Amino acid sequence: SQKEENLRRFSKPTITPSFTEEFAQTNSVPIQVEVPSNPK
Repeated sequence: SQKEENLRRFSKPTITPSFTEEFAQTNSVPIQVEVPSNPK
């Protein structure tokens, strides 16, 4: 039943797009800042 609950929460159309957008923005920021900050 836990798997079913996970699928239900994950297949929520209101959380999926919001989470993906937030994840992309949060990932884009640290990556751009880490690249120039790294001397290697």
